[in-house]
Amino acid sequence: MELIIKIIIGIGAYLMIVCILPFLLFPNFLIIRPIQRTKKLQRLAKKLKTRNKEKTFRNVFNYVQKEYSSEPWKVPSDLYKGFIWRVSDYIDIKQFMPCNVQSAALVALLLNTGQFTKRDFIPKIRVEWFGFIHKYYNVIVGNKIFVADPYYNLDKVIGKIKKKS
Repeated sequence: MELIIKIIIGIGAYLMIVCILPFLLFPNFLIIRPIQRTKKLQRLAKKLKTRNKEKTFRNVFNYVQKEYSSEPWKVPSDLYKGFIWRVSDYIDIKQFMPCNVQSAALVALLLNTGQFTKRDFIPKIRVEWFGFIHKYYNVIVGNKIFVADPYYNLDKVIGKIKKKS
């Protein structure tokens, strides 16, 4: 019986460390960071913007993908990066970034293009392997809904919005 109690306590402590505490403490999970509108972000967004909203979405998504790497084994050693609030300070530095920061960079750049509004983003959180939490967005682009997850390289159409007649 003692062994079972120790196992339950161990599992509870593990889930607290890898799932619950990051959800409560990391920006962009429970604590939503304010949208940044810095000159640096606006200059970069202007370079990535096209007349076509979907092309702009793909340009920004590809930029975030190229700039940030997504090696899951780096999460424990670079855990401090999950606490980054100002994505503009790291937007042009090639490096590993956790999913919440990559998602925040994607949203910040898209909003800074002026073609997207906050209503175009549907936040998604899921529990991954070993209890780690994962953040990404569904993004409304025209009449399409994209899953936009630069961490796992997902930018595909998952649905369409029907126009009201």
